[in-house]
Amino acid sequence: MNAVVWQTLKKHRAAFIILVIFTMISTSLITGNTYLEGKLLDSLVYSRDPRLFALFFGLMLGFSILRLVISFFTSHIQILTKQKTVLELNRKIIFRLFTKKTLSILKWSPTTLSARINDDVTEIVSFFSDTVVRLCSVIVSTLTITAYVLRANAEIFTIMVVFLPVYFLIYVVFHQKIYRVSLEIKGKQNDYYSARNDFIGRYVEIKGAENLPSEVARLDQVGHSLFKTFTKSFWIHYWMSTWQIVMQLAFQTLFFVIGGLAVLRGSITIGFFAIILQYFGQLLNSVDQIFSIAIGAEAYRASLARMEQILDMADDQTGMQDVARIHRIDVDAFNIKRFEEKSDVQELFYSRDLSCSFKTPGLYVISGDNGVGKSTFVRTMTGIYQPELKGNISINGIKMKQIDMRTLRKKEIGFSFQDVPSPHMTVREYLAGMTQNDPLSMVKRSPLFAKVYDSDVFKLRNIYDEKVDVLSSGELQLVRLLAAFGKENASMYILDEPTANIYPEIRATVIGLLKELAKSKLVIAITHDDHLLHVGTPIVMQ
Repeated sequence: MNAVVWQTLKKHRAAFIILVIFTMISTSLITGNTYLEGKLLDSLVYSRDPRLFALFFGLMLGFSILRLVISFFTSHIQILTKQKTVLELNRKIIFRLFTKKTLSILKWSPTTLSARINDDVTEIVSFFSDTVVRLCSVIVSTLTITAYVLRANAEIFTIMVVFLPVYFLIYVVFHQKIYRVSLEIKGKQNDYYSARNDFIGRYVEIKGAENLPSEVARLDQVGHSLFKTFTKSFWIHYWMSTWQIVMQLAFQTLFFVIGGLAVLRGSITIGFFAIILQYFGQLLNSVDQIFSIAIGAEAYRASLARMEQILDMADDQTGMQDVARIHRIDVDAFNIKRFEEKSDVQELFYSRDLSCSFKTPGLYVISGDNGVGKSTFVRTMTGIYQPELKGNISINGIKMKQIDMRTLRKKEIGFSFQDVPSPHMTVREYLAGMTQNDPLSMVKRSPLFAKVYDSDVFKLRNIYDEKVDVLSSGELQLVRLLAAFGKENASMYILDEPTANIYPEIRATVIGLLKELAKSKLVIAITHDDHLLHVGTPIVMQ
């Protein structure tokens, strides 16, 4: 079991142990209550002793009250503690993802990865909070009932001993099919939810193209595949349930004949007959529970293996050396081996090796055709991507592999990305998480920022409580730039298409802001904007 999973479960193990103990006590009370019901019947039919009746009734009432008290604690653990553990483990695993190689994570659909983590975490925690608990309950119930029936009536005990293994064979026949179809349903559900989320995420595009029928047909195709798996699951469970009912009916018929005749002969009491009848039902329920427990154990194993697959992805490689400020970046004979999944191809990313230097302060503009790899270059240069490299990258004369790039990015680099999804949160919330100080106060105290963010064309305060993902492309670009600039203590800004979609009236002002920042910091901009290309040191990628 992965350390992250184990440590989280270990933290809450005391609660789960208490849950097991209380559940075992509750099961004992349920089993004992059945016995008391039979004895109460006998006190009415045979002894007709009011005191004995009152004793058994009082014990039954006491057992029920005790179960009510226990149920509060078991429900508290199974609902609140379980969900707390699920949320905590989800958070830790998502946090852990950010230590993995970016390129490995980007191979996944975000929706699929998120749904898979949540499903598997819930399954793993449920194994300990539900499956193990039910197993302990079944063991207590089965042992108690078996001991009582064996002592009370050997003939009926023999019938149960013969019947139960035969009944259990039903599970042996069906469990592998149920396990396989359960895994298939999980995979199909993830595919369907991913397709559905993509469908909703492309709302504007679909509406603009007016191709809703074809898009719905595509979604229906995924849904139909999921439903076919549900249909397969239905028939497997139906035939298993049918055989269970047939077996139960056969035993009940046999038991009623034998038990009924025994009551008529006077060899057993009505109360004993009622006890055995209820105990038989509880034993059948225990066998059904074992089916469910075994399936749950298989699902737990599968979820654990799937979780290991995610958590065993290679970690980011990062050095230990701290760099206080970025003064210079040197790129020497740089190239990247393509990281797309290809057979035996070891093709280089760029048509020619790249050598260049970036010095602080300064404004550098990277240009080149679409798809040439400009964003890949800057993300590799800052350690976000870690593909197999050719050549060297050094910062302040130190090779990048020796530098603690996480700390460097956190303290010294402000980023503005172009191709990342917009979050569903307010501009206020977004900037609060990305900037070091209040953005509005930064705009107020800086005439340069005020010319952009408090101009006649655009005022930041007017959209401060709007959702980021409903902003216009121009508004979104300005907000993303401010998120990068908000890291005021950074020594370098990397800006992907900083003037793209900007209002024409303030494009020159934004370029002027970049030039001013470049007087004290290193500013690297990826751009196709001719105006910006002529104001900085050009680096052309091929």
